[in-house]
Amino acid sequence: MYKQSVQRGLVLLTCSFLSSFSFAQTNFTDKVTEWKKLFPKEDAVAYSLKETVDFFLNLAPKPGENKVTAVVTNEVIVVPLKDFLKYEDAVF
Repeated sequence: MYKQSVQRGLVLLTCSFLSSFSFAQTNFTDKVTEWKKLFPKEDAVAYSLKETVDFFLNLAPKPGENKVTAVVTNEVIVVPLKDFLKYEDAVF
């Protein structure tokens, strides 16, 4: 049980480390005016949804344990359409 927890923790740590390099800042300023017209009552719009499922085999399952484990990672990019910021001299 302890060995599985350590392995699972290392896998999650490695995945989070590798995925930290994949995030990039995107500019949506040209699309915001169009989205405000399409969705006038919305505060935010979900631009994209990415769901990744990683499957791992349990090489030595004990009785009652699953032979396959899955780790699900979700990434959602949400773009605010309303201007909530009153001050532009700080990062919020």
